[in-house]
Amino acid sequence: MIKCSNCSQEFDESDVIELKGHFICTECKPVFLQKIEEGVAHLGGEWFQDKNKFLVTIHDSVLPQRCIKCNSTEIYKTQKLKKTHINPFYILLIFIHFLILLVVYFVVRKKVKVEISLCIMHYKKKMMYLYILWLLFFLTIGSGFFAIQYEIKYVGFLAGFFLLLTLIFYFLVAGFISVKKWTKTHVWYRGFSKSFLSNLAEWK
Repeated sequence: MIKCSNCSQEFDESDVIELKGHFICTECKPVFLQKIEEGVAHLGGEWFQDKNKFLVTIHDSVLPQRCIKCNSTEIYKTQKLKKTHINPFYILLIFIHFLILLVVYFVVRKKVKVEISLCIMHYKKKMMYLYILWLLFFLTIGSGFFAIQYEIKYVGFLAGFFLLLTLIFYFLVAGFISVKKWTKTHVWYRGFSKSFLSNLAEWK
């Protein structure tokens, strides 16, 4: 089932058409085309691609119901993600002290919501990344506890390494998509396939 961008009702794939990022049902097609002619709506809508590398959209957007990794319309799971964004250079604060990084992260982070769709293959891959992320997290906690309990300095460095690895894996891999750039009105995301982005209008 695919949701019409104009009336928000769900229809079979055969009952909708795609107009550069918008899925429109047959009943809404005349109205939507009229909006385009009048300049009220335009192709691309809330979603754009920047150099076919990044997806540009407004805050708290609901994306087209196609898998963001392969562009398939056979959707297995739709997920609402809460993404955070900080300047990557702040992560270097971990080498000074973890608590400093933690405080800075919660102070300067920016939050945004986005709804994505995944086919069954990429949903399973996302879950696999999540399991790996939890493993790294428990390795961080375990080595940190061991270092404090037995006062072994090199294990403490190992805990710091696992923490850094956990953060990098989360932001670059396990999160599946990540925020590259942020403005007051729009967000730039990385992690979308070229086949998904190619259906969207160019950001200007």
